[in-house]
Amino acid sequence: VRLSGELAAAKEKVMSLKEEAVSLVESNAEEVGRLDEEVVSLKEEGARLSGEVVSLKKEVVSLTLAAYGVEEYDVDEEVVRMREVADAVPAAKRASDDAQRASHAAGALQGRLVAVKQEKVDAVDEAAEKEEGLGYQILFTDKLFTKVDDLVALALAAGADPVAVNDIKNRKMC
Repeated sequence: VRLSGELAAAKEKVMSLKEEAVSLVESNAEEVGRLDEEVVSLKEEGARLSGEVVSLKKEVVSLTLAAYGVEEYDVDEEVVRMREVADAVPAAKRASDDAQRASHAAGALQGRLVAVKQEKVDAVDEAAEKEEGLGYQILFTDKLFTKVDDLVALALAAGADPVAVNDIKNRKMC
């Protein structure tokens, strides 16, 4: 009778642990989904900033040429027309600074993307570990149920009252 009570308590504990493990696996799956969405968002932002960097670099080239007095520059036709330059250098410098800031922002986003990817890998690893633990809990529960069934069969074979044995086997823990 004491073993039956302990087995019933163990069954209830195992069921509770199973529910907790399932809940943890589900919450990790949600976290992985959220991190996937953040990765996509960061990639889109990185692509946008990369485009902005390219545009600003072209503007730097254009302003640099203007700063040196190049009015027209055509490589195919070998045309270079020069003009006098007054205050074009500050505009070129501003464009260069803008390009550097955009490049820095793109680098920062790339760093954040790497961090988010690492968080995702960690979350997937944690979910796998928890799922493995759940497997062990299920195995333990199955073995415990087998022991209970063996004890019931033994008690019935020894002539125990079937109603009493069944009541003990099916008794709630709480």
